[in-house]
Amino acid sequence: SSLFIWNYNKIYSIIMSIFIFERINKMNETIINEIKNYMNNPLKYAILLDGFWGTGKTYFIQHNLSEIDTIYVSINGISTIANLSFQLAYQILGNSLAEPKHKRKLHKGNKIVGTVGNLLATHIETKLSISFSDIVKLLENIDFKNKLIILDDLERCNIDLQELLGFINNLVEHNNIKILLVANESELNSNDIYLKIKEKLIYQTLKFIPDLESIYENLIIDDIKEIKDNKSFVINELKRKEHLNIRTLQFIFQRYKELKI
Repeated sequence: SSLFIWNYNKIYSIIMSIFIFERINKMNETIINEIKNYMNNPLKYAILLDGFWGTGKTYFIQHNLSEIDTIYVSINGISTIANLSFQLAYQILGNSLAEPKHKRKLHKGNKIVGTVGNLLATHIETKLSISFSDIVKLLENIDFKNKLIILDDLERCNIDLQELLGFINNLVEHNNIKILLVANESELNSNDIYLKIKEKLIYQTLKFIPDLESIYENLIIDDIKEIKDNKSFVINELKRKEHLNIRTLQFIFQRYKELKI
């Protein structure tokens, strides 16, 4: 009788793990498809990828959006719009900002996004020995039509939230830029300013749930047999405790490796 119950529970656990794994895979495929659809959406809004800390949101977007031309910036710790503008411009222009003036390639092509150039240049002119007009010229030949700007760690940014969201809204509404915000929204939902502006700024919220099965395989270090053999047990325990945190997995693997040595 007890053996039957044990086998039943084991089989049930396996079936549920498969079911959950397939469901998460479908959800993550839906997220990718929704982001692709957003790129062709004429509405002037941003979208939000929401998930708890340590669940792999950054890893997910960096490894699943290869078909989209992305500009990624973590805004964790950024304290001014000038610094954010500089980070955006630097990601867009790369080493062009650091080159001596006589070597910079200043394009005079169609002003595809002249207003974006003006917006960013206004904030970063004082950070570099580059004139406002030169920054604009560097930016104006960039076609943002098929680019997606990803602003990660929204809740960890030190810029006044109203000022930050107003800047993002300016990019989206007045410059027709596509922006994906990445955040742990539970850290923002108690902020009345965020909730008020969100209604106008964010078109869609995509909920992220980590695919622990795949992540587990990718994180395994040095092909340690015990870690491989106990995959189901570790994942089931994390799910049972509702602690879907990739950093915890990394810690477990590293500590086991150290203790094994």
